[in-house]
Amino acid sequence: MNSKVRRRELYEFIKRNREVQVADLAKLMNVSCMTIRRDLAAMETEGLVTRSYGKASLKNDSANEISFAERINVNYEYKQRACREAVKLLDGVSSIFIDGSTTCYALSTLLPPERNLRVLTCNLNAAMFLRGMRNIEVILPGGTLAEDQNTINTKSAQLIPDDVFVEMAFVSCGGFSESGVVDSNLSGAYIRNYFRKTAQSVVLIADHTKYKKRGLYAVWSWSDLDYFITDTQPEASLFQHLQRQGIRVRWGQA
Repeated sequence: MNSKVRRRELYEFIKRNREVQVADLAKLMNVSCMTIRRDLAAMETEGLVTRSYGKASLKNDSANEISFAERINVNYEYKQRACREAVKLLDGVSSIFIDGSTTCYALSTLLPPERNLRVLTCNLNAAMFLRGMRNIEVILPGGTLAEDQNTINTKSAQLIPDDVFVEMAFVSCGGFSESGVVDSNLSGAYIRNYFRKTAQSVVLIADHTKYKKRGLYAVWSWSDLDYFITDTQPEASLFQHLQRQGIRVRWGQA
């Protein structure tokens, strides 16, 4: 088992148990305590866990993915700036998917209420915000509620209405770099990938603070996406890389 796979399993185990002894993790993974300490040090650098003498616990004990309400306000100005640019893509679009991220929640608050729009979303906060808008039809998939108390986890195409086709899918992430797109959890992963494959266009919205931010899961390569929307002009190396990949890049204005 390579270190990347082992760290994913460690994270999932710590997430379930909240606090775990290093010795128990070593037995679980059938490796030395020194190997576990190196893994935990790397995971602590990524902001996933906190180490203390002989044990490890989930960061802040509540986990980033649990505290959706708090995460909404983190870098909210940057998210809104990027989302205002993303809204410009909606000309001529009548159906969209938005994922369970706080960035896509910010997008939902900027959707033009006068436009006839069909929105399929696994984002409960977004659905609640949009529910009173007469011209916007909100569709929720079936599934179970994720630990963030916001994202609907759908694990089968049978739980997605079979008469729904979306022209544009909006998604976000935990981090991005020239290497691709990463996340620290897989909440809503099935439905995001379902619409990545079936939507006419896929739009990644992520603000500049996520550049080179690491995560446990490699979720997409750039070739899976059509647009990248951010809040400020990307680093030259990233911009040139995305242009070579054929990704259309846009950024908001301050």
